[in-house]
Amino acid sequence: MIEDRKFVEWAKVHEQLYGTSANLLNKAIEAEKDVVLEVDVKGGTQIKKNYPQAVLIFLLPPSWQELEKRLKSRRTEDYERVKERIMQAKKEIEYAPYYDYLIINNDINRALDDLTAIIRAERCRMNRVSVRELRDFDH
Repeated sequence: MIEDRKFVEWAKVHEQLYGTSANLLNKAIEAEKDVVLEVDVKGGTQIKKNYPQAVLIFLLPPSWQELEKRLKSRRTEDYERVKERIMQAKKEIEYAPYYDYLIINNDINRALDDLTAIIRAERCRMNRVSVRELRDFDH
């Protein structure tokens, strides 16, 4: 599937392969739907390259200590794997300046509110308003 370009992005992340279906993404875009994808920085870079209109949002924990605490509390990975994940996150933060927005996830409800606000703001940008909406506007 990778060779057939059926994915708009794919990456090996934390020893697992992940990808985003080009077909599903294109259908959602054609239907003028908002699309939220959870991808790593490599995936975000690939998506932005192929879809320049994409809006990238960098999500950060409030601190490295909090990230470690959250990863450990999941109890899905051993100590060494948690350390690897933190080291990877520290490398990924170097990509943050290339993103359009930054959300610091102190509180899940606040982070969701921030995400919702970004989506609402982006819907109002002139370059996202369809010509049909402007033509149909009743003066």
